[in-house]
Amino acid sequence: MYGYPRLTILLNQKFSFNVSAGLIYRLMKELGIQSRMINRRKKRQVMIKSKLKMTPLYNFLSH
Repeated sequence: MYGYPRLTILLNQKFSFNVSAGLIYRLMKELGIQSRMINRRKKRQVMIKSKLKMTPLYNFLSH
């Protein structure tokens, strides 16, 4: 199932209809048509110690 942005592109390019994304959105909403939503996971960023420039701090607990 296509969402309204992809459906708009399909109608405009393949079938030569001149329609806006807003129109497709309203029609899909009126007809109760929904596309399947897929939640994409964000990749975790890993910090590499060699790339970090950290200055050592004085250890007050050891003295």
